[in-house]
Amino acid sequence: MNEEWGKALGLVLLIGLAPRLVRSAYDGFIIGAFIGLGFQVFEDVLYVYNGAAQQYGVDQFGTSLQIFLIRGAAGIVSHALFSAIFCAGLMWVLGRTRGERNVLRGVLTMLMAMFFHFAWDDMAALGGGGYATAVLPFVIAAVELTALFYVLRHAARQERLWTRALLTPELATDAIDPPLLDAVSGLGKDRRAYRKHLHSRRTARHLLEAASDLARELARAGGTESPGVTHARNELHRLRGTAIRG
Repeated sequence: MNEEWGKALGLVLLIGLAPRLVRSAYDGFIIGAFIGLGFQVFEDVLYVYNGAAQQYGVDQFGTSLQIFLIRGAAGIVSHALFSAIFCAGLMWVLGRTRGERNVLRGVLTMLMAMFFHFAWDDMAALGGGGYATAVLPFVIAAVELTALFYVLRHAARQERLWTRALLTPELATDAIDPPLLDAVSGLGKDRRAYRKHLHSRRTARHLLEAASDLARELARAGGTESPGVTHARNELHRLRGTAIRG
């Protein structure tokens, strides 16, 4: 409990420093992941140092390497994951974006992150020794990753809506077409359908990146024209022309 709330204070600090930039659950998800990663790196260095100091400094390299490999392998389902989930839940509770506040979902998400942290720290006791203890880390990791992508999908909903709102007027400029709009503002299944529609994964990737760049430039320009918007739009016209000829 104390570690997740302690790491979340970093998000609260950033909200205070940049209240107009840190707004959505997706912001909380990404910032939380980086806060957790920073905490994790610091903790790993401390563990390596303590490991090297054990047994009066005998076999420092071997002990440090063992801790480094174990902590590195478990890193993807450790603090970065816990904090990403927890901070996304905190942003749902705060509701800094209109229509995004969901206190129940936020509280449950935060509790889920704390439960994952508890399960990871105490898996030896939960496994009870033997075969179960060896299998439990993989089971917990699979459940955590499933929950991570579930939270990410819901946290990014507001960003998908913003992207669609920014790019819908571009249908009139022919910079994008409806299938590309659906793909760049949709879910993974929409992007897979778009790749199948173009029969080219490489072309679809370039078009999706260019459409995302146009949405970013439009957001920076407040929906008005700017050199960046013009460049991004022209790049999309060029890529779409290449795609059509191909």
